[in-house]
Amino acid sequence: ATLRSDGLSNRSFYLQSICKFRPGWYLAGRYDEIRYEDVQNNGGTFSWDDDVRRYELGLGYHLSRALLTKFVVQHTNIGSGWNNDNVIPAVQLSYTF
Repeated sequence: ATLRSDGLSNRSFYLQSICKFRPGWYLAGRYDEIRYEDVQNNGGTFSWDDDVRRYELGLGYHLSRALLTKFVVQHTNIGSGWNNDNVIPAVQLSYTF
């Protein structure tokens, strides 16, 4: 948990799994979440920010030891449930030197 000097706090975590299934290939998934604590004022009790949930799924292939290509799909849910407009696909090429 993160606690700031003004008393606001949140909790966050993530779960991740990677599966290598053929030479050079892998499938990875991740789930992460930030939960904001409730605060009280004269108007009642409320959360000081919207909770955030993120789902990510990726498929990758090592073209060489230094070159990786991958396709990733990510969805971010900010307090409103599943929304197809929040699905972000990406193709990435990474080179390590």
